[in-house]
Amino acid sequence: MKKFYGPGGFAENISVNAVAQLVNPVFAIALGVDPVLVGWAMAIPRLLDAFTDPLMGSISDNWKGRFGRRRPFIAFGALFSGLCVAGIWWTPEAASTDFQFYWLLSALLVSTVGTTSFAVPYVALGMETASSKHERTAWMAWRSFFHKLSGVGVQWMYYLVTLSIFTGTLMGAKVVGAMVGLVIVVTGLLPALFIKEKDHPAQTVERVPLMKSWSLTLRDRNFLVLAIATVLIFSSILLVDTLGFFLMVYNVFGGDEAKMGFFKGIGGTTFHVVGILCIPLMAAFAKRIGKRRAFEFCTASIVVGGIVKLFVYVPNADWWVIVPNFFLAPGLVAVIVLAPSLMADVAAYDEEKNGTSRQGMYAASLAWVTKLALSLTSVGSGYVLKFSGWVHESGIDQAPGTFDKMRWVFSMGTIALAIAASLVLRLYNLEEKEENL
Repeated sequence: MKKFYGPGGFAENISVNAVAQLVNPVFAIALGVDPVLVGWAMAIPRLLDAFTDPLMGSISDNWKGRFGRRRPFIAFGALFSGLCVAGIWWTPEAASTDFQFYWLLSALLVSTVGTTSFAVPYVALGMETASSKHERTAWMAWRSFFHKLSGVGVQWMYYLVTLSIFTGTLMGAKVVGAMVGLVIVVTGLLPALFIKEKDHPAQTVERVPLMKSWSLTLRDRNFLVLAIATVLIFSSILLVDTLGFFLMVYNVFGGDEAKMGFFKGIGGTTFHVVGILCIPLMAAFAKRIGKRRAFEFCTASIVVGGIVKLFVYVPNADWWVIVPNFFLAPGLVAVIVLAPSLMADVAAYDEEKNGTSRQGMYAASLAWVTKLALSLTSVGSGYVLKFSGWVHESGIDQAPGTFDKMRWVFSMGTIALAIAASLVLRLYNLEEKEENL
C-alpha cells in the first residue's frame, strides 16, 4: 500500500509550492503588486486554516462512512486543489494593482479549502496505517521522496512561464498552472482510490469533541516542541527566501530574468535531488542514532548553508549560487520525514495512554503549524525586504550598500533560526526506546 501513499506527497507539495513559486514573478513583477501585499495575500488564508485544519482533523477522526474516514476527503481535496491551482492565474491583466491583490487573496482563500481537505486526512492516513515507529519513518520517507520529486518540477516553473512561446508571464502561468492542476488531481487521487484503511477503534470509541481534541493536542509538550522546531526550520530556509529571489534577479544576474530563471531551475533541481539522495540516508541515520538526534544534525547542515550564502550571492556568481543548496537540502528532508514520523510517535503514545484515536487532529495541527510558518515567512519576507532598503522601482539601481545588507540578512537569518530550532529540539522527551509505539 505504501507505493500508492507516496504519490500523494507530489500533490500535497505542488498544490502549495507551485503557487508560492509564481506569486512574486506573476503578481509582484509582471502585474506590479507591492511585494508586501503579495506576502499578506499568502498569509491571510492561514488565519482561515486556524479553523479549517482542526475542524478537518476532528471530522476525519470521527467520520464513519463506507469508504473510510480519510479517503473521501482526500479525493475531494485532490480534485478541488487541482482546479484552484489552475484557476488562480486567470486574472484580467489590465486590471488595477488593487484588483490584482484582492483577486490573489480571494483565490488563495478558496484554495485553502482544497489543500486542507487533502493534506490533513492524507497525513493522518500515513500515521495510522504504518504500525511501528520505524515503519512510520519509512512511510514518511516515501512521501518525502515524492515531495522532493515534485519540487524539482516546481523549481522550473518560473523558467517555463517566462519562455518566449508565451505572450507574457501571465499567459505562461495560465498554461503551466493548468498542467500542474491536472497533475495534482491524478497523483492526489491515488491514495484515495488504492489504499484500504485499517479497521480502527475510532469506529467504536466515544467521539472526542473538536475543541477538547485540539486543546489536548496543543497542551502536549512534545507536539509543541516539534511544532516550534518545524516553524523555525521552515523560517530558516524560507523567511529570507524572497531576499534570495531579488538578490539573484538584480544583484547576481543584473536584472536578466531569463538567466535567473535558468539558474533558479538548476539550483532548485540540485536542492531537491540532494534531498532525494538524503532520504534513505536520513531514515538509516534516524534508526541508528534516533530521530531527534538526526533532526538536530540537519539543523547543523542548515547553519553551514547559511554561512555559504554570504559568499556566493554576489554579482556574476552564476553557478556558485547552487552551492548552499547542498547544505540546506537535508534540513527540509528533516521537516518532511522526521517531523511527521516523530509526530506519529506522539499520536501513537497518546492513543496508547488515553485510548483515543486522534491522528487526524495531530496531522491537522502539524499542517496548520507548517502553513503558519509559511504565512509568517510570506509576510515577514516582504518586511525584511523593505528593512534591507529595497526599493522596487529602482530595480538594479539600488542605493549603495543595499545588496550587501540584503546578503547579510539573507545569511544570518538562516543561521540564527536553524540554531534556535536545534535548541528547541533538546526539549523533546518521548523516549526512542519505547518499542511498542
